[in-house]
Amino acid sequence: MLAGDPDEAAEQAEEFLEEKPLSAFCDEVLGRALRLAQLDHNRGKLDHLRRVRIKETIEELLERLQGTAAPGAQTEPPASSGRLPTPVLCIAGRGTLDEASALVLAHLLHERGIAARVVSSRVAPASGDPSLDELGDGPVICACYLDAGSFGGPRFLMRRLRRRFPPARIVVAFWGLDGTKDGAAATGADRAVTSFSAAAAAIAALIGGSDQANPALPPAAAAA
Repeated sequence: MLAGDPDEAAEQAEEFLEEKPLSAFCDEVLGRALRLAQLDHNRGKLDHLRRVRIKETIEELLERLQGTAAPGAQTEPPASSGRLPTPVLCIAGRGTLDEASALVLAHLLHERGIAARVVSSRVAPASGDPSLDELGDGPVICACYLDAGSFGGPRFLMRRLRRRFPPARIVVAFWGLDGTKDGAAATGADRAVTSFSAAAAAIAALIGGSDQANPALPPAAAAA
Protein backbone atom coordinates (compact mmCIF):
# COMPACT_ATOMS: atom_id res chain seq x y z
CA MET A 1 0.00 0.00 0.00
CA LEU A 2 2.73 2.47 0.96
CA ALA A 3 4.62 1.65 -2.23
CA GLY A 4 1.97 3.55 -4.17
CA ASP A 5 1.15 0.76 -6.64
CA PRO A 6 -2.64 0.71 -7.19
CA ASP A 7 -2.53 -2.54 -9.17
CA GLU A 8 -0.70 -4.40 -6.42
CA ALA A 9 -2.96 -2.85 -3.78
CA ALA A 10 -6.09 -3.89 -5.72
CA GLU A 11 -4.80 -7.46 -6.06
CA GLN A 12 -4.09 -7.66 -2.33
CA ALA A 13 -7.53 -6.22 -1.57
CA GLU A 14 -9.31 -8.77 -3.76
CA GLU A 15 -7.49 -11.64 -2.07
CA PHE A 16 -8.30 -10.25 1.39
CA LEU A 17 -11.96 -9.70 0.57
CA GLU A 18 -12.38 -13.31 -0.51
CA GLU A 19 -12.08 -14.25 3.17
CA LYS A 20 -13.07 -11.20 5.19
CA PRO A 21 -15.53 -8.26 4.97
CA LEU A 22 -14.71 -4.78 3.76
CA SER A 23 -14.76 -3.39 7.30
CA ALA A 24 -11.93 -5.77 8.27
CA PHE A 25 -9.94 -4.70 5.20
CA CYS A 26 -10.35 -1.06 6.20
CA ASP A 27 -9.26 -1.77 9.78
CA GLU A 28 -6.52 -4.33 9.27
CA VAL A 29 -4.97 -3.21 5.99
CA LEU A 30 -5.78 0.41 5.14
CA GLY A 31 -5.88 1.57 8.76
CA ARG A 32 -2.56 -0.08 9.56
CA ALA A 33 -0.94 1.36 6.41
CA LEU A 34 -2.13 4.87 7.25
CA ARG A 35 -0.98 4.61 10.88
CA LEU A 36 2.49 3.53 9.73
CA ALA A 37 2.57 6.40 7.26
CA GLN A 38 1.60 8.83 10.01
CA LEU A 39 4.41 7.52 12.21
CA ASP A 40 6.89 8.05 9.38
CA HIS A 41 5.52 11.55 8.87
CA ASN A 42 5.90 12.33 12.57
CA ARG A 43 9.54 11.21 12.35
CA GLY A 44 10.18 13.44 9.36
CA LYS A 45 10.60 10.48 6.99
CA LEU A 46 7.62 11.08 4.74
CA ASP A 47 7.57 14.23 2.63
CA HIS A 48 4.51 15.91 1.18
CA LEU A 49 4.77 14.32 -2.26
CA ARG A 50 4.88 10.81 -0.78
CA ARG A 51 1.90 11.57 1.46
CA VAL A 52 -0.05 12.77 -1.55
CA ARG A 53 0.92 9.62 -3.44
CA ILE A 54 -0.32 7.43 -0.59
CA LYS A 55 -3.65 9.27 -0.56
CA GLU A 56 -3.98 8.97 -4.34
CA THR A 57 -3.19 5.24 -4.21
CA ILE A 58 -5.85 4.66 -1.58
CA GLU A 59 -8.34 6.82 -3.47
CA GLU A 60 -7.77 4.85 -6.68
CA LEU A 61 -8.05 1.58 -4.80
CA LEU A 62 -11.37 2.61 -3.27
CA GLU A 63 -12.70 3.48 -6.72
CA ARG A 64 -11.79 -0.01 -7.92
CA LEU A 65 -13.51 -1.54 -4.90
CA GLN A 66 -16.73 0.40 -5.47
CA GLY A 67 -19.65 -2.00 -5.14
CA THR A 68 -17.46 -4.93 -4.12
CA ALA A 69 -19.50 -7.46 -2.16
CA ALA A 70 -17.83 -8.86 0.94
CA PRO A 71 -18.86 -11.61 3.36
CA GLY A 72 -20.81 -10.18 6.27
CA ALA A 73 -21.11 -6.70 4.79
CA GLN A 74 -24.20 -4.72 5.70
CA THR A 75 -26.05 -3.72 2.54
CA GLU A 76 -29.42 -2.46 3.74
CA PRO A 77 -29.55 1.36 3.94
CA PRO A 78 -31.25 3.11 6.86
CA ALA A 79 -34.98 3.55 6.35
CA SER A 80 -35.96 6.76 4.62
CA SER A 81 -38.25 9.15 6.41
CA GLY A 82 -39.03 11.17 3.29
CA ARG A 83 -36.67 14.02 4.13
CA LEU A 84 -34.19 15.35 1.60
CA PRO A 85 -30.97 13.30 1.56
CA THR A 86 -28.23 14.74 3.78
CA PRO A 87 -24.86 13.02 3.66
CA VAL A 88 -22.71 12.25 6.64
CA LEU A 89 -19.84 14.73 6.78
CA CYS A 90 -16.41 13.05 7.06
CA ILE A 91 -13.91 15.72 8.04
CA ALA A 92 -10.19 15.32 7.39
CA GLY A 93 -8.69 16.51 10.65
CA ARG A 94 -5.35 17.93 9.60
CA GLY A 95 -3.49 16.91 6.47
CA THR A 96 -3.30 14.60 3.50
CA LEU A 97 -3.16 11.36 5.47
CA ASP A 98 -6.21 12.36 7.50
CA GLU A 99 -7.96 13.07 4.21
CA ALA A 100 -7.08 9.57 3.04
CA SER A 101 -8.56 8.11 6.23
CA ALA A 102 -11.75 10.16 5.76
CA LEU A 103 -12.05 8.78 2.22
CA VAL A 104 -11.76 5.23 3.57
CA LEU A 105 -14.53 5.89 6.08
CA ALA A 106 -16.75 7.51 3.43
CA HIS A 107 -16.28 4.48 1.21
CA LEU A 108 -17.18 2.08 4.00
CA LEU A 109 -20.29 4.12 4.80
CA HIS A 110 -21.29 4.19 1.15
CA GLU A 111 -21.00 0.41 0.95
CA ARG A 112 -23.37 0.23 3.94
CA GLY A 113 -25.91 2.37 2.11
CA ILE A 114 -25.05 5.63 3.90
CA ALA A 115 -24.24 8.71 1.84
CA ALA A 116 -21.03 10.43 2.89
CA ARG A 117 -19.05 13.46 1.86
CA VAL A 118 -15.40 14.31 2.62
CA VAL A 119 -14.22 17.84 3.35
CA SER A 120 -11.21 19.39 5.05
CA SER A 121 -11.32 20.80 8.56
CA ARG A 122 -10.80 24.25 7.06
CA VAL A 123 -13.98 24.04 4.99
CA ALA A 124 -16.38 22.25 7.33
CA PRO A 125 -16.97 24.92 10.01
CA ALA A 126 -17.04 27.83 7.53
CA SER A 127 -20.45 29.40 8.08
CA GLY A 128 -20.37 31.14 4.71
CA ASP A 129 -19.78 28.04 2.61
CA PRO A 130 -22.99 27.48 0.57
CA SER A 131 -21.98 23.90 -0.27
CA LEU A 132 -22.74 22.92 3.33
CA ASP A 133 -26.30 24.26 3.30
CA GLU A 134 -27.58 20.87 2.07
CA LEU A 135 -26.56 19.32 5.39
CA GLY A 136 -29.43 20.97 7.22
CA ASP A 137 -29.41 21.84 10.90
CA GLY A 138 -28.53 18.50 12.50
CA PRO A 139 -26.07 16.49 10.42
CA VAL A 140 -24.05 13.50 11.53
CA ILE A 141 -20.36 14.39 11.43
CA CYS A 142 -17.18 12.35 11.87
CA ALA A 143 -13.84 14.10 12.32
CA CYS A 144 -10.91 11.85 11.33
CA TYR A 145 -7.45 12.01 12.91
CA LEU A 146 -4.46 9.69 12.63
CA ASP A 147 -2.63 11.63 15.34
CA ALA A 148 -4.61 12.91 18.31
CA GLY A 149 -1.74 15.07 19.55
CA SER A 150 -2.70 16.89 22.72
CA PHE A 151 -6.39 16.97 21.66
CA GLY A 152 -6.13 20.76 21.33
CA GLY A 153 -6.77 20.82 17.57
CA PRO A 154 -9.70 18.37 17.66
CA ARG A 155 -11.23 20.18 20.65
CA PHE A 156 -11.06 23.50 18.79
CA LEU A 157 -12.67 21.89 15.72
CA MET A 158 -15.50 20.50 17.87
CA ARG A 159 -16.25 23.99 19.21
CA ARG A 160 -16.34 25.42 15.70
CA LEU A 161 -18.61 22.62 14.49
CA ARG A 162 -20.98 23.13 17.43
CA ARG A 163 -21.29 26.81 16.50
CA ARG A 164 -21.85 26.00 12.82
CA PHE A 165 -24.20 23.04 13.39
CA PRO A 166 -25.63 23.32 16.95
CA PRO A 167 -27.78 20.14 16.85
CA ALA A 168 -25.10 18.06 15.06
CA ARG A 169 -24.25 14.59 16.30
CA ILE A 170 -20.47 14.35 16.19
CA VAL A 171 -18.18 11.32 16.20
CA VAL A 172 -14.43 11.84 16.52
CA ALA A 173 -12.19 9.10 15.12
CA PHE A 174 -8.63 8.75 16.40
CA TRP A 175 -7.37 5.88 14.26
CA GLY A 176 -4.06 5.55 16.09
CA LEU A 177 -5.28 6.07 19.65
CA ASP A 178 -5.20 3.27 22.19
CA GLY A 179 -8.19 2.54 24.38
CA THR A 180 -6.83 4.21 27.51
CA LYS A 181 -7.89 7.77 26.62
CA ASP A 182 -11.42 9.11 26.40
CA GLY A 183 -11.43 10.99 23.12
CA ALA A 184 -15.05 12.09 23.47
CA ALA A 185 -14.53 13.67 26.89
CA ALA A 186 -11.26 15.28 25.77
CA THR A 187 -12.76 16.93 22.70
CA GLY A 188 -16.46 17.44 23.38
CA ALA A 189 -17.62 14.99 20.70
CA ASP A 190 -20.66 12.79 21.28
CA ARG A 191 -18.71 9.59 20.61
CA ALA A 192 -15.10 8.58 20.04
CA VAL A 193 -13.88 5.57 18.06
CA THR A 194 -10.53 4.10 17.05
CA SER A 195 -11.40 1.90 14.06
CA PHE A 196 -13.26 2.25 10.78
CA SER A 197 -15.69 -0.52 11.67
CA ALA A 198 -16.49 1.15 15.00
CA ALA A 199 -16.94 4.51 13.27
CA ALA A 200 -19.35 3.04 10.72
CA ALA A 201 -21.33 1.31 13.48
CA ALA A 202 -21.49 4.49 15.60
CA ILE A 203 -22.65 6.57 12.64
CA ALA A 204 -25.25 3.99 11.65
CA ALA A 205 -26.55 3.98 15.23
CA LEU A 206 -26.82 7.78 15.26
CA ILE A 207 -28.68 7.75 11.97
CA GLY A 208 -30.90 4.92 13.13
CA GLY A 209 -31.92 6.98 16.13
CA SER A 210 -32.96 9.92 13.98
CA ASP A 211 -35.28 10.62 11.08
CA GLN A 212 -32.43 11.42 8.72
CA ALA A 213 -32.54 9.78 5.30
CA ASN A 214 -29.23 8.73 3.77
CA PRO A 215 -29.45 7.04 0.38
CA ALA A 216 -26.30 5.55 -1.08
CA LEU A 217 -24.28 8.14 -2.94
CA PRO A 218 -20.58 7.97 -3.86
CA PRO A 219 -18.26 9.90 -1.51
CA ALA A 220 -16.90 13.23 -2.70
CA ALA A 221 -13.21 13.96 -2.38
CA ALA A 222 -11.96 16.71 -0.11
CA ALA A 223 -10.87 19.98 -1.54
CA ALA A 224 -7.13 20.23 -2.01
